[in-house]
Amino acid sequence: MGLRYRIPPGYPLKTPMRLAPVRLVASLLLAAFVAAGPARAEDAITQATRQLANGLVHSQVVHKTKAGPMAINVLRVNPRQLSIRSLVATRTGGGFGRAPVTAIAKAYGAIAAINGSFFNLISSEPAGLLVMDGQIVSSTPFNRSVFGIRYDGTPFIDDAHVRASVLLENGREVLIQRVNHQAKSGELTLYTPHWGKSTKTTIHPYRYEAAVDSNGTVIEVSNGDLPIPKNGYVVSGQGASYHKLASLLQPGGKALVYTQLKGVWEGVRYAIGGGPTIVHKGQVHVTAKQEGMPGEIATGRAPRTAIGYAASGETLMVTVDGRKKDHSVGCTLMELGRIMVELGAYEAINLDGGGSSTMVVNGKAVNQVSSGSERMVSNAIGVFVRE
Repeated sequence: MGLRYRIPPGYPLKTPMRLAPVRLVASLLLAAFVAAGPARAEDAITQATRQLANGLVHSQVVHKTKAGPMAINVLRVNPRQLSIRSLVATRTGGGFGRAPVTAIAKAYGAIAAINGSFFNLISSEPAGLLVMDGQIVSSTPFNRSVFGIRYDGTPFIDDAHVRASVLLENGREVLIQRVNHQAKSGELTLYTPHWGKSTKTTIHPYRYEAAVDSNGTVIEVSNGDLPIPKNGYVVSGQGASYHKLASLLQPGGKALVYTQLKGVWEGVRYAIGGGPTIVHKGQVHVTAKQEGMPGEIATGRAPRTAIGYAASGETLMVTVDGRKKDHSVGCTLMELGRIMVELGAYEAINLDGGGSSTMVVNGKAVNQVSSGSERMVSNAIGVFVRE
């Protein structure tokens, strides 16, 4: 996909935000919500609408459709009054871990939260881009839709363009394909302390790893599972990348390892990957095929989580329960896009769904997760009082 700049035209970055009055979710007629046919006003039943803090409103609605009921939870967040941050679960001793969204929200002190990106069920690493307080925590070559927050609180959605490199003393630059992900043969991977105490890679005669300290000095090399220096990095290569790395990074040598987000992503403070895009410029626009999403995610009916923002900048965080016939049947990506448009989204993306779909308010899950208990997830998106 090409680069798409999605901050609403004319958005006032430095002037006070004027948000439209919060619409009760009971007014969700969602006539275009499902292909099953038009909805009636009495089919949308508000269960609760409450203000959690200045700039934060939580609403619940059950919408009846021919496919069955859909139970929807909505958080409306004014980013001028509150901050939105990407959060990650960590293991004891460091490295990516997993925990229920309630536990992640509690650990960081979030008022409210939803589950975040897809993740590896074995290694717990987030799939795609994750940025926390300006640092790239993880990234892969996959170029999927990402939700970002700038330092001024501006929300935006775009494809992520990450540049990670090793800059050598002679001015030569060596590109890195992955940050804090399982190494792939033929690619260079950058490991930071976010990954853990060591690279945890398999020792192999054709793997080369170089540890670079905070002064940019190569302090150690090995054939795998190299300790990661505090405030430093490890660059790992295997297969076709072995000889290149071994010839460039030797003990005592100097190298500057850096990561950078390009284009509209420069200066982003928090970001979390998902996909596909489901709303673009106020219209339903599902890019599942372009983003290479698997068939079940792309076309199935399931519990869903989405995040987006209105033209005013108001951020929308939404879950739709599913897999419970009498409570909520879930929705397709097209239906999720229609829900977000009806809620006022100008741009929106899908996040991890299914058993991961969870919304937490004041320390408690407010939706009914499909498995009956919260799934242990890798990351989340939280709402906080501005510091």
